[in-house]
Amino acid sequence: MEGALAEARAALRAILDQYDHDNRVMIDQVYGQLSPTLDDFYDERLTIAFPKRRPVAGDPAIMPHLTLTRVIPAGGPTRIAENNGAPFPIDAVQGLVAQAATDPNAPATLRDLAAQLASGEAWLAPRQVGRSQKVVVRVIPGSAELLAILSSVPRSEASAD
Repeated sequence: MEGALAEARAALRAILDQYDHDNRVMIDQVYGQLSPTLDDFYDERLTIAFPKRRPVAGDPAIMPHLTLTRVIPAGGPTRIAENNGAPFPIDAVQGLVAQAATDPNAPATLRDLAAQLASGEAWLAPRQVGRSQKVVVRVIPGSAELLAILSSVPRSEASAD
């Protein structure tokens, strides 16, 4: 039988994969706002900006804002396209932490995190990785990645997923 920690880890990976798909559809819409250029080179910067505030209790999702900036060198025009991104299911992710903390193999750091989330001392925030389309969930304050915390138990100690 699979433990709560392994189930939460697998569920978080599934949420991140589904979010990646959903958000790429929204990102494609932003790219579609800019016509192709014949220039050999241009600098593009994609920004996925999630609100910096704590999620409000009961918020099922957080909506990011997408901005694509394209700069053509040698005095060419700068073009900007914007749109909303896909809503990130933050409530579901927070529920996974509480679920994972019930696993007997859950590390103390995960149990502490669940308590800090419940008390409001910490919160979870989706964040863009570099200039990529990838999004991870970070623990705020600080910058620990949630999937790394859920994966911190060696496979030999926890149920395999």
